[in-house]
Order: sequence, then structure tokens, then C-alpha cells
Amino acid sequence: MSLIICVHVHEGIVLASDSRSTYNNNIRMENKEIVHIGTNITDTTNKTFLCPNKVGLAICGDSSINGRPIAGFIEEFLLNKVTKDTPIDEMPEMIIEYFDAVAPKLRSVFFVVGYQKNRDHYEQRLYDVNTFERKYRKFDNVNQGAIWQGEMDILTKLLTKTFAKNGNQLMEIPQFDIAWNLFNLQDAINFAEFAIKTTADTMSFQNRLKTVGGPIDILVIKPEEAIWIKKKNLHANEK
Repeated sequence: MSLIICVHVHEGIVLASDSRSTYNNNIRMENKEIVHIGTNITDTTNKTFLCPNKVGLAICGDSSINGRPIAGFIEEFLLNKVTKDTPIDEMPEMIIEYFDAVAPKLRSVFFVVGYQKNRDHYEQRLYDVNTFERKYRKFDNVNQGAIWQGEMDILTKLLTKTFAKNGNQLMEIPQFDIAWNLFNLQDAINFAEFAIKTTADTMSFQNRLKTVGGPIDILVIKPEEAIWIKKKNLHANEK
């Protein structure tokens, strides 16, 4: 499934993702289909992309189309459909149209984040795009904060008020708010990395399919520049 997260502050936007993809193996035996879940796992999948117009794009959900990794289709979309002058506000609809043509039942969610220049100032834009429902949302960014998609249960539990049972009573466990509006850009980077690493580390001890893992890619988008803070690269393994 993956975990993607966007942390937005006044100084810029942080977009991050893990690198794990899990693939199922469907086989048919005696007229009965058997699904083997997570039979193939790779920790080298690109899920965060820098677009030619300095927009950040991240994806979670289905990891393949017609038996091929989805990253190649995203790169084709960016190469053939997006230019340095493409407005970010047009991209959610472009993504829906493109993937509706190549994979109409694709169950994926995209984050599309960046800046739109209006006359003499820049405005942050935060979108999520659901290809299966053919819908997109524009998020309010008046206040600083974070949005995430994918394997959200672990992070959600950490940030949600919880209770412990004491006899017949429920005792509230102290919950401390996160001071989102005090975050600077480095705090945003640190939180994005924490969110994905904590999810992956927690999953490693749980009796469940390990769907988040591998290197963490982190992209920072500012009004006039984009910076890779962490980015895995192609390489040859050393013996």
C-alpha cells in the first residue's frame, strides 16, 4: 500500500514516501483462483516525483498496471503531458484523464503539491487525486499541518486521543497536541521522516504484511525551487 505524507508550512512543502511495493500472485487451479498476497516485495520503488513545473507528486495504492510497475507510467505522463509551464491547478484533472485511459480501475491516490504564481505572489496548492473515484480535493492550507495517505493506522493511533480500561471505567491517556503552526521547514522534514520510519519500524514487529519500508525519499518544494533532501539513486551492488 505505501505511506505518503505532505507537511506544509509557510516556508515550503515537504513531500515524502517509502520505497516498498508488494505484489500478489494470482493462480488458477481446478477452476478456482488462489491469491498469494505479497509474494514479491521490492524496496526500490519510486513513489515521489519532481515534475518539470517544480510540482511534487507522490502516489500510494496500486503498484502496477497490466503487470508493469506504475512508476514507468508516471514518468511517461510527466514526460509527455507536463511542461515547465503547466499550471498546478490543471494537473489533478490531467492525472484523472491520463490514468482513466491507461488503467480505468486503478485504485491509487496521488498527492499533487506546489505553488501557483498569481501576479506578484505565490500561493501554495495541496491536492489529493483518487483515480478510482475520478475525484480530487483541494486542501485548505491557511494553517500549517500535514496530510497523509496509504497505511495510516499506525500514525493515526499515535496522534489520536486514547483511553485505557480501569475496572469499569475508561481512563484517558494524556495526549499532547503537535504544534503544527510553530513548525519551520526543518521541523516539517523531520516529522515526515519520523512518520514513515515509525510506521515501517512498527510494522516490522507486527503480525501483518510489511507494506511500508525501504529508503525514504524526501522532496522540498519552495516557491521558486525544489530540493531533494533524500533520494535513492540507481546503483550497482558492491560485493
